[in-house]
Amino acid sequence: MVEVRHSLAGGAETCYSVSVAAENGKMVEGFLLGATHPAVIRFEHQETAFIAQAMSPAIPAKASGAKTSRRAKGHKSWNPFSTR
Repeated sequence: MVEVRHSLAGGAETCYSVSVAAENGKMVEGFLLGATHPAVIRFEHQETAFIAQAMSPAIPAKASGAKTSRRAKGHKSWNPFSTR
């Protein structure tokens, strides 16, 4: 089983850091180039879905006729540059 941990783009091909479960139960870590392996394709789809979800607006847009609430007056803090 191949698990893609992260990717690094910017060269001729994207480099993927992977972990592979060996037959003796040990994990072997290495790198894959290119996006042809099924685990890499699955990783890219998951990343695209995650980015789309993270970049979508979480707060619904206000209606055009909705009133905005007034902000409470803030605390007037000490101003070290006051001329008083």
